[in-house]
Amino acid sequence: MPFDTAQGIRIDTDQAWNRARNQQRNWETINQVLSLRALPTDITDPVVIEQDGLRLWQFEFSVEQPGALVADGDTVGALKHDCVGVPMITNLTENAGVDDVLIVDRNITFTCSQ
Repeated sequence: MPFDTAQGIRIDTDQAWNRARNQQRNWETINQVLSLRALPTDITDPVVIEQDGLRLWQFEFSVEQPGALVADGDTVGALKHDCVGVPMITNLTENAGVDDVLIVDRNITFTCSQ
């Protein structure tokens, strides 16, 4: 320490290091859930976007077998099912009131662009 992350965030205290590491842990958790069904490829780096006054993390990925994500007529239904109740680390830089587990269409969403 000190150093800047790839996103340009300055890491110069233990608190900053722990926050960045916990954000990385959440990112790793999402990738592990994705990998349960299909091997994600072409994963973009997560970026923060502003939407309706909220700060959201967004990234894109591809899978070779999109059918592995389908359930109940939803192109990403199986993926949504896999995410239910997955624990996440909170009190990082997210908006207030974020649940400490994944709740589809509340604190995590998926869209498919085939």
